[in-house]
Amino acid sequence: MQQEAEMLEQVKNQTYLIEVLERLCLAVENLRKDLRPELKKTETLERKKREQAEIETAAAQAVRNRKRPKQSST
Repeated sequence: MQQEAEMLEQVKNQTYLIEVLERLCLAVENLRKDLRPELKKTETLERKKREQAEIETAAAQAVRNRKRPKQSST
């Protein structure tokens, strides 16, 4: 009889853990949905910063190339 009670308790614990995990998964999914616009905004800002840095680097390189005196090949 005691074994049956222990088994029943284990099943109850497992069921409870499964329910808690399901609620946790749902909470994480909802949190992701709530954060998605902010994450997208952050990714966009990072991309824009990278693009701006690339443009500035290219512009600086062009200015350096333009300022170099042209060597004559005589």
